[in-house]
Amino acid sequence: FDTLRDLYRYESIGPATPVYCVIGDPIGHSKSPLIHNAALAALGQEGVYVPFRIPPEGLDEFLAGAREFGI
Repeated sequence: FDTLRDLYRYESIGPATPVYCVIGDPIGHSKSPLIHNAALAALGQEGVYVPFRIPPEGLDEFLAGAREFGI
């Protein structure tokens, strides 16, 4: 809960919120969500930056779906 509230600012996420992401495999070590979400908050910009664990064999499928969902 703390991560959702503090890092991803879930209370400010709505249908029009831009979604940005970093992908990789592994991805759990990435500091990108921490850095980018802090920057978005500091600048007062709407948006959320999330990590996605995507193995190489799933890249094409992810990219197709990401476009569909506006990521």
